Order: sequence, then structure tokens, then C-alpha cells
Amino acid sequence: IIGKSLAEIRKSKEYYFTDLNKRNPREKKLFYILEIVEEMMLRGVQLLPIDLYKSDAKLFLPEGKNVRPPFAVIPKFPQTTAENIVKARKNGEFLAREDLAVKADVKQAAMEALANFHVLDNLPEQNQMDLTDLLG
Repeated sequence: IIGKSLAEIRKSKEYYFTDLNKRNPREKKLFYILEIVEEMMLRGVQLLPIDLYKSDAKLFLPEGKNVRPPFAVIPKFPQTTAENIVKARKNGEFLAREDLAVKADVKQAAMEALANFHVLDNLPEQNQMDLTDLLG
């Protein structure tokens, strides 16, 4: 849902609306979430991407007229990991993914989930610098 256009949201909503009564509880819930997101978009409210430094562990946060989702919207993302990230980032920025993993005790599966949601796109893999970093 995050980063989707209004047309994509509507297409997904139509898909889930077809035979809604035959859908499983998760699919029904997703349909209603899509309805809310569609209404937000029509009112000019955007769902911002999850951010390593701005997202809360479990609360949606307003940012101007937009909304920043929490780490909790990532499927199967441990709440304790989300809380660890929020706590660890108070001590400053993470130098790399391995720094995040150590300081916030983020396990491999959670790191992969963060990467899949593009939360780690601007974070290098390791803290190490190579010679080209020093020269360039």
C-alpha cells in the first residue's frame, strides 16, 4: 500500500471487493484498509514511507498533512525489534546495517524485512571504509 498510486489502490480494492463475503478475514481487513487509504489520498493525505529515524514502533505519526506508518505495519516484524530501533536511534545515526543490527539487536529476518520496505536503502552494509572512500 505504501508508495502505491490512487489507481493502484483502486485496482487492489476492486480485486478484494469481488466476492468479498467469500474472502478470508485477512483479505477482508485489507479491503477496508484500502478503502481508508483511498479516502486519505482523495483528501490529499499521503502515506509516507517507513523511516528508520522517523517511524514509531507502533503508532502512525502525523507529519504535516501526511502520515508516517510505524514499523508495526511490516508483516511479522517483531515489536521488540521495533522498540529496540526507536531506543537505539536516540544515541545517534547508525553507521551501517551491521551497526543497526548490533545496537538495536536486529536479527537477519527483520533486517531483510526492513530492506524489502526500502528502509535501509541509504545505509551501507558495513562500517568499514575502503581506500576508494578515503580518496574520493
